[in-house]
Amino acid sequence: MDWRGVFFQQHAGTHSTAVGTESVVRYEDIVLGGLSDAQMRLRPADDQNSLAWLVWHMARCEDVAVNAAIAGQDQVFEDGWAAKMGVERADIGTGMTPDEVADLSERIDLDALVAYRHAVGLQTRDVIATIDDEQLQAPVDPDRYRRAAVLGEHAGWVGDFWAPWHGTDFLYLATGHSYQHWGEAITVRALGGFSLGH
Repeated sequence: MDWRGVFFQQHAGTHSTAVGTESVVRYEDIVLGGLSDAQMRLRPADDQNSLAWLVWHMARCEDVAVNAAIAGQDQVFEDGWAAKMGVERADIGTGMTPDEVADLSERIDLDALVAYRHAVGLQTRDVIATIDDEQLQAPVDPDRYRRAAVLGEHAGWVGDFWAPWHGTDFLYLATGHSYQHWGEAITVRALGGFSLGH
C-alpha cells in the first residue's frame, strides 16, 4: 500500500460511510449516531465544546488544510456554506470564547453542518488522489491561509505554528487532528449523560 492508501484509510476513519469506501471503524458514525439536535448542541459545562462545534471545527480545519494550504485553491466553505449553515464566521474556531462557542452551537444548521463536513471529506479525497508528490512535499506559503482569514482574533499563534509546515504536515489536520477531537467528542457524550452504547 502506498502513502495515499494509508492516508485514505486514516481519513476514512474520521468520517462517516458517506466519505470513502475503506472498511474501517468510522468515528463519525459511532460518535454522532442516534443523537438528538439538543444533544448535538449541548455543552456539558460553560467552558466545554458541543459536538456540533467539534464537527464544525474539524471540518473547517480540514478544508483550510487541504484546499487553502496544500492545494492553494478555494475552500469548499466558499461555495455558500456559511449561509447554508447559518454561521457568520469563516475562521477555524481556535481561541473562540465560551460565548462564541455557545452561539455557534445554538445557531448552526445541523443538517447543513454534516453535509458540509461530507463535502469537505470528498474534496479532500479528490485533492489527495491527484496531487503531485513534489507539490505535497513542498513548503506551504503562509499567505495561502492568511489571505483566507481563517485564523480568528485569538488564534494568531496558529499561523506562526503552521508557518514552517510543508504540505505533508497539513495532512495531519485531515487525520490525526480529527481523531483527537473525536476523543474529545466521546468525553462530551459521557459528560452529557449519553455515552456510547446508551
